[in-house]
Amino acid sequence: MGYGGMAIGMSASCPGEPSARVKFKLDTTGRPDSGLIVSPSSGTTPVQVDVGVDPNRVGNWFPGQFNSFLFFTTVDQTPPATTSLTVRVTITKPDSPVIGSVVNAASVAPVVTPGAVVLIRGTSLGPNMSASLDQTGLYPTTLGNTTVTFNGMPAPLLSSSPTVIKAVAPYGITGQAAAQVVVTHYPKSSVEQLSAPFSVPVVDTSLGIFSRAQTGDCQNQILNCDANGCSPNSAENPAPPGSIIVFWATGVAPWVGPGVDGSVAIVPRLYIGAELTIGGQPAQILYAGVAPYQVWGVFQVNARVPQGIGSGPQPVVLTIGSNNNSQQQVTVAVQ
Repeated sequence: MGYGGMAIGMSASCPGEPSARVKFKLDTTGRPDSGLIVSPSSGTTPVQVDVGVDPNRVGNWFPGQFNSFLFFTTVDQTPPATTSLTVRVTITKPDSPVIGSVVNAASVAPVVTPGAVVLIRGTSLGPNMSASLDQTGLYPTTLGNTTVTFNGMPAPLLSSSPTVIKAVAPYGITGQAAAQVVVTHYPKSSVEQLSAPFSVPVVDTSLGIFSRAQTGDCQNQILNCDANGCSPNSAENPAPPGSIIVFWATGVAPWVGPGVDGSVAIVPRLYIGAELTIGGQPAQILYAGVAPYQVWGVFQVNARVPQGIGSGPQPVVLTIGSNNNSQQQVTVAVQ
């Protein structure tokens, strides 16, 4: 079962009463060192009971195979009825995580900027999971018993899979020349596994516009917007000259954020100094700043397509300070 688990169905068995409901509780797992986790440990039938393994308590059995027993008894019944279940646990050691690259999630440039969204690629990195905000309103730094650190600082995690982890570079790497990135499975447990440190340069700005394929080349995630709403820009749905488009970027600079890793922007915050060209012509920027309701570090641009521009795919170049995304060859389809 690896580090996984199993589900069992708890139901009553009463002659003539197929829908009977019985209160029950977990009496014992049969052996105190089994490392089994049972949830819920009490309830009313019918119900599903999940059985898993606590990685902090299986060091003596790792890897290995053993049998354990679950004993359930009824509640508010005299004498109590008891039932048992044999659980055969096979613990196999998964491969250690291996990092192959760490890149800007939009441009795939092999550098990181504090607060930017990054992609960590490799093998055996983590489970297939997407993160959601925790009770404090932050993205978590642990996802499926997997963590990522940059120079020892935990990174907020947005999603994970065996081959890709999407994370946010901590603001704490500001001013550092490089970051040592480490992926850890089951941190601080008896089965902890760490990747070898992967070194990636840290730069103040690594500007990139998000694309559909996350390669930086190809039709990107640009929206055509009007009074009726927004729709994806494409060759089949080009933007008319003079219309409004919206797109997103990352790696702008550490200013895009309050310094709280994993926090979400609620109030729009304008950035002064951004410049945009479409098809080589200056484009009017209607808004450039943090993306509302996105993790800090995602930059949103609302702009107007220049009049008199040619039709077909036109290059989109966003410039902030001395940096731009021209290496991406991102285009917008124009009518």
